[in-house]
Amino acid sequence: MRYFVDPALLSGLDFSTATTLKRIESNRIEPHRLAALILEDVSRYPRAKMGEIHRRIGLEIPRSRIRRAVDQLVEGDKLIAAGILNGTRYTVAE
Repeated sequence: MRYFVDPALLSGLDFSTATTLKRIESNRIEPHRLAALILEDVSRYPRAKMGEIHRRIGLEIPRSRIRRAVDQLVEGDKLIAAGILNGTRYTVAE
C-alpha cells in the first residue's frame, strides 16, 4: 500500500517538522521480545558474533539495543560470552 501527500497541502498547513519516509516504529520492539529473539538466534547458530546476530535479527534495530540486550543476557547467565572485543562469540547457557 502506498500513500501520497500532496506537497502543496503540507506547505499550506504551515507544517514545521520535516517529513521522512522512515518508519519510527521499525525499531520499536519490547525488550523481552528482543531477548527472546536473541536467545532463539544464538540457540540456532551457536558461537555467533554480535554482527551476525544483528544481521539475522534485523538491521532496522539499532546495534546499540542489540548490544544492550546481549549484555543483559550475559549478566543474567542466559548467554555465555567467549573471547574479547570483536572476537567475542556467544552461546546459550545450559
